[in-house]
Amino acid sequence: MNVKEKDFDPEMLLEKPLMAHLSSYCAEGPRDSPIWFLWQEERLWLFGNEDDSFTSRLAVDPRCAVGIVDFHLEQGVLLHLGIRGRAVIHTVNLEKRNAFVSKYLGDEDSWNPWFTKHIVNTISLMIEIIPETLVARDVSFFKETPNPYQNKT
Repeated sequence: MNVKEKDFDPEMLLEKPLMAHLSSYCAEGPRDSPIWFLWQEERLWLFGNEDDSFTSRLAVDPRCAVGIVDFHLEQGVLLHLGIRGRAVIHTVNLEKRNAFVSKYLGDEDSWNPWFTKHIVNTISLMIEIIPETLVARDVSFFKETPNPYQNKT
């Protein structure tokens, strides 16, 4: 993987239950899908089924990009992680699927039964995003202009 810029350790964002945006392409043009994700084996894993439009697009054209942002206005934190790569579609692995859902919903015993039945149990595909490039930018402290004379005598 080619790391273009790395202002922070990407693992700290990839471990958090944040939303990501998957960018893919179809005949009608570019598309964006908000998604949950799992980071394992230096791969980004997305989950869905045959009815999801993003899985159909990636089956035709596997080139994609994923953006993840951690933003906290009051703390002045703005971290951006961008990954470009290729998607490979697999049938679902239940162990990976459960780790994916647990990242966002906690222990499996606490999952909402309706959500488990209607959403989790319908997941039939996993999409492996093989990163080709990665950018980790820290653009925090946007609330205050840095003082160029600070720490200078």
